[in-house]
Amino acid sequence: AQLHVVHIPKTAISSLMLQTRGQLKHLARQVYAGEKCLRHFETHSPGAMRVTFFRHPRDHVLSQFHHCRDGPYSKRNRRRGFPAGSHDALGDLTKWLSHFSTPSTTADWGCYNPWNMQARYMTCSCTTYIPPWVYCAQHLPSAEAPARPVVAASLAGLERVHARTDRC
Repeated sequence: AQLHVVHIPKTAISSLMLQTRGQLKHLARQVYAGEKCLRHFETHSPGAMRVTFFRHPRDHVLSQFHHCRDGPYSKRNRRRGFPAGSHDALGDLTKWLSHFSTPSTTADWGCYNPWNMQARYMTCSCTTYIPPWVYCAQHLPSAEAPARPVVAASLAGLERVHARTDRC
């Protein structure tokens, strides 16, 4: 059996994969993780088991901001105009969120666009990378407003949905 991990950035799935690599092999012969749309996995391996992690939306957005502001690409992001560098992290966060206050904003400084990222990964239909390496669910590919997914229609193709609502 195959296990596909739909990796939504900044949801702690990388940490889980590192900590449980040996145990995951007991669930499936092949374990594959990727920052790809759910539909990509459904298209290429229809019979595989799939798992993903979701994060509380506020925590998820804050984690994206800190990664863009302080992570490995922060110097590049600042050169591109990312609102960072002051000693006022709350002020920088406010500027960043204001930038994305309209869903049609596509300029994300080469980092994350927080507009419904978790929903985009579960409902997007792209199956290719945007050069040089970014998958389309991470960045909005056009100036069109992202579709607001209808939950029932998005979940209709899933056989089972297991959810935990408690926070770790």
